[in-house]
Amino acid sequence: MSVLLIDIGNTRVKYCLADEYGPDDEGIIHSPEELLSKVSHVESAFISSVKKTELAKFYAQAIESICPVTIATTEKYALIAGETLQNSYTNIENMGVDRWLGMCAGMYLAKQCKRDSYLVVDAGTAITCDVVVRGKHQGGFIAPGLQQLQAILLQNTDRVFAPDDWPNDIRLGQDTDACVGNGCLAQLQGVVELARSQIAQYSERYLLVVSGGDGDKLSNIQHRPKKHLQNVVLLGLWTRFVHKS
Repeated sequence: MSVLLIDIGNTRVKYCLADEYGPDDEGIIHSPEELLSKVSHVESAFISSVKKTELAKFYAQAIESICPVTIATTEKYALIAGETLQNSYTNIENMGVDRWLGMCAGMYLAKQCKRDSYLVVDAGTAITCDVVVRGKHQGGFIAPGLQQLQAILLQNTDRVFAPDDWPNDIRLGQDTDACVGNGCLAQLQGVVELARSQIAQYSERYLLVVSGGDGDKLSNIQHRPKKHLQNVVLLGLWTRFVHKS
C-alpha cells in the first residue's frame, strides 16, 4: 500500500508518501504539476489545508487523475488508536485542520509512550499549543511565530534590526540584534512554558510533541517523554486516515 499525504501550510506545500508503517520523509512542492511529476503510483491521497479551500480543491482536481482524494476537515470526534479524541470547540469550523490533525498525531504518539495526556506544539508561521487530557481537548494557544514576531518588531520601531542568525540558547543580548533574537525566542518559549503549566494542572506525566519549521528553536525545553517531529500534520493525516486502529 502507498498513499500520498499533502500539507498545504501558510507558507509552503509539503508532501510525503506513506504506507501502513508510517510516513516517509517530506518534500516541498510549488504546484500540482510538480507533484504529479514526482508521484504517479499511489492508491489514495489525503490533503490538509490551512489556506482557502480553493487551493486544496485545486490540488485535489489534479491528483484525482491518478487516485481518489480526501480533503481533511476539523471534526468534533475521531477514533485514534482505538480511543476517542474529542474537540473542545463548539464551532469546530473555527479550528484550523492543522491543529486537529496535530492532536490526532499526538494521541497516536501518546499511546505509544503509555501516556493519556499530551501537549502538541507546532511552531510555524504561527505557534500553536493544544492540551489534550484523557482524550479530551482542553484548549490551546495561538500566537505569532518567530518570523512574525521579528517582522512586527521591525515594522513598528526605529533603530532596531534583526540578527543574521538566531541564537542557539536564550541569553541576555549585549547588542541590539542579539537582544532582538533572544527576545523573540524568549517569547516563543514563554508561550510553550505557559501551555506546559496548564497541562501540569491535570497531569505531570504527559507527552510533549514539538513540530514545525521553528520547532528546533525549542530544543532546549527539557521534558520526558518528548517527541520532536519534522511535520506533525503529515503524521496526523496518516494517523487519521491510513493507520488502522
